[in-house]
Formats: sequence, C-alpha cells, structure tokens
Amino acid sequence: MNQFLLILLFLSSINLSSCVSYTTGYKEANVVSITPESPLANGYNVLLYKTQIDYKEKHFSGLFYFKAISDSVKRVVFMSEIGLSFFDFEFNNGEFEVKSCQEFFNKKAIINILRNDLELLVKKPQFSKIREYKNDTSALKKISLKGKSGKLNYFYPQTQELSQIVKPRGILKTCVCLSNYDESIPKSILIEHPSLNLKMSLQLLSSK
Repeated sequence: MNQFLLILLFLSSINLSSCVSYTTGYKEANVVSITPESPLANGYNVLLYKTQIDYKEKHFSGLFYFKAISDSVKRVVFMSEIGLSFFDFEFNNGEFEVKSCQEFFNKKAIINILRNDLELLVKKPQFSKIREYKNDTSALKKISLKGKSGKLNYFYPQTQELSQIVKPRGILKTCVCLSNYDESIPKSILIEHPSLNLKMSLQLLSSK
C-alpha cells in the first residue's frame, strides 16, 4: 500500500477540524435533481448538541438546544452545562426575535452572524433561481441558489445527504459542514467563518 493511500485512510479515521473546500471542476447539469432543505428544518421535536464556540481568544463550551415548536417556528438556545443561558433566539416564519442574550453576545454584529448561521440550519431556503452542477471527478452535486439574501451553494455526495453549505460573501464567507447522519439529522455540524477566525462545533447528544 503506497504512502498516499495510507494518508487517505488516516484522514478518514479522524474528525476533521475544518471544512473541505469544493470549488472547482463543476459543469452545469441539464436538470435540477435536488431541491435543498435546511438540515434542521424538520424531523425532530428537540435536539441537544454539545457545542464549542471559538472566536479569536474567546472560547465558550455548552449546549445548543433546538426546539421545533412547529414546521415554521424554531427556538434555539445556547446554554452552559449547568443551564445558564448565553442566548435564546426564536425563528418564526421568516421573523427573528431575541428572547434573551448575555453581554458578550449582545452586540448587533455578533447577533447578525449568529442569526445568519442558525438560519442556514433551521430556515427553509428562499430563492428565485436554482441551478445544479456536477463534478465528474468527485461525484459531487452542487446546487446553487440565488435570492434576495445572495447566493448559497449546497453540496451533496452520492449518498444524497447534504454535506456542506457555503455562503460566499467575501469577509463574511460562511462554511457549514454536516456529517455522520442519524436518519435525517446530522450528528456533527461545523460552522466556520475563516476570515473572522470564528468557529462553532456541534456534536449531537440526544434527539426526540
């Protein structure tokens, strides 16, 4: 077995700490075979994720609590392991409400970033144009959406399970990596803002 294959096997056996970039080698398909859905838009009542948020020298560990109140209403709470709430947001049919927010997170720029990131997980994508691109080398499909909020790219491997969402907006570029699915729910979620040195890592603890 050659050295390159050994390296690939090693990498496949560990959890990667950053998203893999899928950027080149795509050709537009004649038809669109997949209409993207947000990974946590439905299929559960309550989800609990162990979470680590890293922003420059700041580090927060705790729990993300996702509550599906209805198909269009989701409650998202980030709390410490002892139950202290860092922030509590509600997403209601396109509307957004801050129920509570601790001092560090209670800044307009930070709240906007958190809102946009969490909407990628719980809010149904809104778009006016949709196109599909195929990568013959990697067998990946890229579904590109365009709407009022800009462009979103959704990546699907052969398993048809959403593996990555990319929001390409320069310094505000966002990458969401999803893996290790339990039915329709990803057990591992990694949200990165490379230019802002911001990363959120979520590992599923329970679902019902």
